[in-house]
Amino acid sequence: MSSTIEEIKSKVDIVEIIGRYVNLKQSGSSYKGLCPFHQEKTPSFFVSPERQFFKCFGCGESGDVISFLMKIEGWSFYETLKYLADMTGVKLENIPIDPDSKFKEKLFYLNKVASHFYHYLLTKHKLGQFGRDYLVERQISQKTAKDFYLGYAPAGWDSLSRYLKKKGLDLDLAVRAGLIIKSNPNRYYDRFRDRLIFPLFNILGEVVGFGGRRLKADDQVPKYINSPETVIYNKSRHLFGLYQAKKAIRQSKQVIVTEGEFDVLSSYQAGVQNIVAVKGSVLTPQHLKILKRYSREIIFCFDNDQAGIKACQRSFLMAENQGLKNKVIILEKGKDIDDLIKQSKDYWLKASREADYTFNYLLENWRRKINIKDPYSKKETLNQVLNLISKIENPVLQDEYLDLTSQKLDVDQTSLRRWWKNFSKLGTSVIKPSKNQPAKRAGKDLEACLAGLLLKLKLPDEITREIKVDYFKFPAYRKIVQLLEANKFRAESVEAKISPELKDIYNGLYLLPMVDKILAYPEAKKKKEVIKIIKRLKQVFIKEQIEKLKLVISQKENTDQDSSQETKLLQTHLRELGRLKA
Repeated sequence: MSSTIEEIKSKVDIVEIIGRYVNLKQSGSSYKGLCPFHQEKTPSFFVSPERQFFKCFGCGESGDVISFLMKIEGWSFYETLKYLADMTGVKLENIPIDPDSKFKEKLFYLNKVASHFYHYLLTKHKLGQFGRDYLVERQISQKTAKDFYLGYAPAGWDSLSRYLKKKGLDLDLAVRAGLIIKSNPNRYYDRFRDRLIFPLFNILGEVVGFGGRRLKADDQVPKYINSPETVIYNKSRHLFGLYQAKKAIRQSKQVIVTEGEFDVLSSYQAGVQNIVAVKGSVLTPQHLKILKRYSREIIFCFDNDQAGIKACQRSFLMAENQGLKNKVIILEKGKDIDDLIKQSKDYWLKASREADYTFNYLLENWRRKINIKDPYSKKETLNQVLNLISKIENPVLQDEYLDLTSQKLDVDQTSLRRWWKNFSKLGTSVIKPSKNQPAKRAGKDLEACLAGLLLKLKLPDEITREIKVDYFKFPAYRKIVQLLEANKFRAESVEAKISPELKDIYNGLYLLPMVDKILAYPEAKKKKEVIKIIKRLKQVFIKEQIEKLKLVISQKENTDQDSSQETKLLQTHLRELGRLKA
């Protein structure tokens, strides 16, 4: 098994894989970007192509390409290996498949068979003529239907059920996939009947579920029905069109979020392809976390009505608190994107390029509501605005939005600030670090930097002789330096001796930004920096010894014991500390 895993990893470029989720830029011998696992403004996430390893110095996440994909996609170990094996052409041999992954594979296969069945009926079978006519009426081309693999579910009660049975597939498993419904021990009927079918893909192109739209006007039947949630489909995590749009999103560095499948289809067809739709759910934080992998800018396009404005407020807060720049498209014509494109494709192309910042749009809506004849109208509106601002976690953005509110709603800034001070109910408790926390952090950083330099630099004996293992207080760095010392500071001799529990920390030392920075210095300056770090660690060590000796001397003096030996050693340490500081 290990040989298969190593073969897969050797054929994968970790920078290319992680670069699909993170905008990476070269930094010395590694690459850096904003961490996808926590919110940050300054990049602390590093990837080493040499070691095929990533490390975030902000949140501490680290590992290889397999652990990265498992965490960011929520896949099992087997699912991740299968994805990478398919990519690299490696055969998975002697890799045990866990029961959950096996079950998921069966559901994926059932959905794949069903999607082929529906698509064939829509594109080639006489039963699908009604569906084809409907697409012509909605001005959806055959190419778009093919790109999104649209299908048609016939009107019969058990067309899919009979087809699956004929293929020898388990109907009870198809029930668990949400494709069919079981009414009694021997009776199965199709969930989707006489409907246009929209397959929903994950980012790997696997079908996780379906949506179905009725084709006839019938108020007794819901206009849309969707697959129920299963172990492979979660409506709070999946978005219609993301699989087809991900390339365009990366290229444009923006993603448009809307509500309907036909909005996505029509926009895609019109040339604006960086667009996805929320499916069977409101927009959720999980949706935004997924979209954040592809773009840091979200553009909302909801209906221009009261419900749309509420959705806009809610989405604005979620985006702000996930560090996403967010804008909104206002549709002056048409009830939705699909309707607008049918009226004027050019208008949609223009609107998609001229999105306004969401907060500006919300302020404009509030401004229009103010009744200048009612002295309390502005007060009520401002309460709504301040309530929204108070829910934003970033104080800098709060400050910016207060300034905008003052300008847009014509409110004296001083008065607004006074009002905000009284209004704000954030109640955020700030935990102050203890006095020795910064010193501890600095000490740990110095130890990591020196350990990293020892791994990447060949230093002369006169320098390595000055390094004592006792200078390293953090156990992992201490063990690594002990190994280096035992191997005469030859890093190449240490690699194979690093224990599994130390592996991630060891690899992380190769990615330290400060190490790369020092390595870029001229040779003489490199050595000076190493000597400087050794001196600083020695100072920390001696200061600790001085404090310990003072405590022992005090205890001995209180009990009339002889402390002359400790006093002599204390004076030696003080002289040495003075010499180091000189």
